[in-house]
Amino acid sequence: MLRCVTRALEGVDRGLASARQFFKFVLYYVVLSPEEKRRFLKALEEDQEFRYAVAGLLGLGEVLNELRRLREDFNNFVQRSEKSRREALEAERKTLETEREEVEREREAMGRGL
Repeated sequence: MLRCVTRALEGVDRGLASARQFFKFVLYYVVLSPEEKRRFLKALEEDQEFRYAVAGLLGLGEVLNELRRLREDFNNFVQRSEKSRREALEAERKTLETEREEVEREREAMGRGL
């Protein structure tokens, strides 16, 4: 077990991917005592820098970036949909206006023919 921890700690020096591996190792294989769990949770609540470090190791930044991209895509979709709806309504309005004018012309023509 100590050899695994040492190997994982050495990996932390190799970059973020290794740090993630270490964090996963700790979460899955190291059993924390109730006191250690309490201290860990307290540190998450009180220490912003620690909280951001843990969030980074968990990949939450990537999740937030993906959510931002999804929100942008959704907003673009809504804007395009609203534009399409406005264009369709305008086309329908023009069609109805043209039909109304044709009906008026036919009415006038019928009135002259009587």
